[in-house]
Amino acid sequence: MQEEKRTIKYNDAIRNECNEKIAEYLEELPNYCAAFNSSRARQIQVRARKENLRDIKLFFRFITETNPLFKDKSLKEITPEILEQFTASDFEDFANWISEYNGKDKNGADMTYTNSDVGIKRKLSSVRALYRFLYNREYISSNPSLKADLPKLQKKDASTTKILEKFQREPFFAEVDAAYDNAFEKIENEFVEKGKNSKRTLLLPAIAMRDKTMIYLLITTGMRLSELCGIDCTDYSREMGTINIIRKGNIKDSVYISEEVQGKFSNHHQLSKDEVPHD
Repeated sequence: MQEEKRTIKYNDAIRNECNEKIAEYLEELPNYCAAFNSSRARQIQVRARKENLRDIKLFFRFITETNPLFKDKSLKEITPEILEQFTASDFEDFANWISEYNGKDKNGADMTYTNSDVGIKRKLSSVRALYRFLYNREYISSNPSLKADLPKLQKKDASTTKILEKFQREPFFAEVDAAYDNAFEKIENEFVEKGKNSKRTLLLPAIAMRDKTMIYLLITTGMRLSELCGIDCTDYSREMGTINIIRKGNIKDSVYISEEVQGKFSNHHQLSKDEVPHD
């Protein structure tokens, strides 16, 4: 019996990837970090929890690498009692340390990482969240992280946000259309030379239209890239002229799209059905 294939949606794939990374971090961190992560599961999304643990791991690494008293300890040996000994100056030292520190990239090569005030504030906020959890659960009797000063960020001026007018968008879309026409011509030439001998080859026209539609969606709706990647064909409602997206914070929303973009969405869907034979 042939096993049924299941298409994993973008959001599911991201969730699985984050959960795997969380499990990896928890293997290296003390047990109370697992309890901390569980408590945050009801408050924030999985990606934010992954980033929390990554920041906390970095904080523990700072402790073991810069403090002579703890240089021989593993990350798992950092106890709440050790954390309670920290002072405001220790948190300032951590903020300075993460502004530029050495680490490894995904391939294990040496790399220098830098953080702006935004990154420093986020990492300190993760550490503060851990301290708040430890204090509320009575692992520690005081919360020294409250003495840490977070970087003050300049608020964005909404009036500086620029929205492209139609006359500004049209030249850009003309370039996109020209690139699509050029790609489609190459695809047709490939069909003539090599024939339609695989499902991948058959899908090329639909893929080209998909890419074009994605650019139009980004420009005309202003949605985030992560929101765009989470879209499935079933999220599009031709009758309503809307597309369902999942916004930051796992909030579901419907976005109205122009008739022009609706047409491209329909063309992509039709090309997928026409070009690829169903088994």
